[in-house]
Amino acid sequence: MTQGAADMLTAIGVISGTSMDGIDVSIVTSDGLDAVSFGAGASYPYRPETRRDLQALIANAERALTEPLTELEAAVTADHLAAIERFIAEQGLD
Repeated sequence: MTQGAADMLTAIGVISGTSMDGIDVSIVTSDGLDAVSFGAGASYPYRPETRRDLQALIANAERALTEPLTELEAAVTADHLAAIERFIAEQGLD
């Protein structure tokens, strides 16, 4: 099956690795199968308190099985959202 340019989708991709050095945000265009191209990208740091809490969780990983992590999940989500909003503003995608 052949797909044309009209079948391409552009999205914002977000990832954060286990090093927790920051949140990587980029523009990705793909047909969902074979064609992928990358646009602008940037990295944004976690807030110090979020990074500290993530590192504390890794140091005592058993907590992830025994404690609700609602506040930490919300903090990570908020940091990712802030990174996306900043990226959109810096790239003039508003």
